[in-house]
Amino acid sequence: MSKINRNEQNIEQLDVTIIIPAYNEERIIDTCLESVSKLNYPVNKYEVLIVNDGSTDKTAKIVETFTNKYQNMKLLTKKNGGKGSAQNFGLEHAKGKYILITDADAVVEKDWISKMAEDLDEFDMILGSCYAKDPVSWLEKMQNALYLIKCKYGGLRGIPTTGVNNGFRKNIINQIGNFDEMKTSVTGDFIRKAKEKGLNIHYNPNIIVYTKCSNSVLGFLKQKLRWRESGPSSILSFSYTYGLSFFLFGSILLSIFSLNIFYFIYASFIVYLLSFSIYFKPFLRMLKNKQDRYYAKFFVLYEAFELLVIRIILLPYIIFRFIRPRKKPTFSAQRE
Repeated sequence: MSKINRNEQNIEQLDVTIIIPAYNEERIIDTCLESVSKLNYPVNKYEVLIVNDGSTDKTAKIVETFTNKYQNMKLLTKKNGGKGSAQNFGLEHAKGKYILITDADAVVEKDWISKMAEDLDEFDMILGSCYAKDPVSWLEKMQNALYLIKCKYGGLRGIPTTGVNNGFRKNIINQIGNFDEMKTSVTGDFIRKAKEKGLNIHYNPNIIVYTKCSNSVLGFLKQKLRWRESGPSSILSFSYTYGLSFFLFGSILLSIFSLNIFYFIYASFIVYLLSFSIYFKPFLRMLKNKQDRYYAKFFVLYEAFELLVIRIILLPYIIFRFIRPRKKPTFSAQRE
């Protein structure tokens, strides 16, 4: 059964509700809430709802140290159901006319609410930028380059799909419905529905949120997979590029069953080029920006790694070593 631990505020109408879904975030959530507590917005005009999505660590206890200190912070606790479920639970209890969503591993700038609220006076939905927090290693810098491509430069057709920095008018829920709790790409699907309904979506690159980079290659690859799941295909229901990709996917399957590794590598390479073409124009825009040009080389470094190591070496090896159907041995009749 869900329970709510919240401090009541003596206000009739809040401007903003911040929703932060959290699942086993004991290592980082205090940094997020510290940044939220320092927002330069009237404290009696916004609330912060931290949705504990069935965490099994000390997340709830850490959050309670903040809710005991700050009157406008509330802890909502529910059974684990995923990010979409947690965000919907927060929406059920939100009092603000504007909803802002970020993650428990994010750090927001002091003027985050001010900038969001100003834009939401004019637009139905606002999408902001996301940067890696203090990138030092080459792995962290590669992640920051991908954040820039996906968020600041908008990916495909200028629409970023990051779930760490977005806001919308609460009343649009009546038009597009809640977050889909069954989707992997919760934010991407939500934005797609808003786009299909003709809502006024605006991207403001000057609204910035920082997020923590993964320090491991495995963690980085998992994050990259989540980005792909919430990428352009979640915004566009169909496109020439992805239609052709599905055609080539069939070619890849054919190459596997025909045991032709060279045809597999060729088809995989073409699929990669189609995938890279989505980010080609954003990459060119990135090169024109002096501030971000430094990270362009790390984007190229990652793409080279994905093409050479993952698609040409690792993936064919796994497919043809462990997955492909094996030929049944044939025995010729022995002469007596």
